[in-house]
Amino acid sequence: MAGKYCVTDRNVRKENPVLKSILVFGIGAGIGFSYGVLKEHKRMLPIVEEKIKKGDKFQNFYYMMLSWIRMHQKRRTFDDYFSWHGIRRIAVYGNGAVGQIFVKEMEGLETELSYIIDKKADTMRSKVPVFTLQQDCQRVDAIVVTVLERFDEIAEEIQRKYDYPIVPLDEVVYGSTLY
Repeated sequence: MAGKYCVTDRNVRKENPVLKSILVFGIGAGIGFSYGVLKEHKRMLPIVEEKIKKGDKFQNFYYMMLSWIRMHQKRRTFDDYFSWHGIRRIAVYGNGAVGQIFVKEMEGLETELSYIIDKKADTMRSKVPVFTLQQDCQRVDAIVVTVLERFDEIAEEIQRKYDYPIVPLDEVVYGSTLY
């Protein structure tokens, strides 16, 4: 026998349309909120991943520059790395801020900096010749890539044209502190 207040009694449900409205509203709000959270997560994910990538880039850059300073404190030069590996002539890929500092560091060293490779070669001024990757250049013992955040992509592009060893700048910096 169903009582007047029993949940299974159909009369109770009919008598309380407010409860039904609140329940429908609550379920709708929950679904809407969940949808909004998922949609915002999907929108924000690439932005967050990019920020993390940039953070990693700057952290890697920081540690490389710290090693570069330590190299100077130990009175080491990049010649230490290059001579250890039998490299006498190099080219540099990338003439941005880091590339220009590296090129300046190479002045007066035994290792010869033959040329710079950069996509914007036409607009650059340098004491060292600057070429694009499409131009033919003289043979070198290695190409040092100063654009570290895109090293794999750039190395692949260089390998399509040249069979020279390709070395990231951070390896040269870290290696120069060891020898």
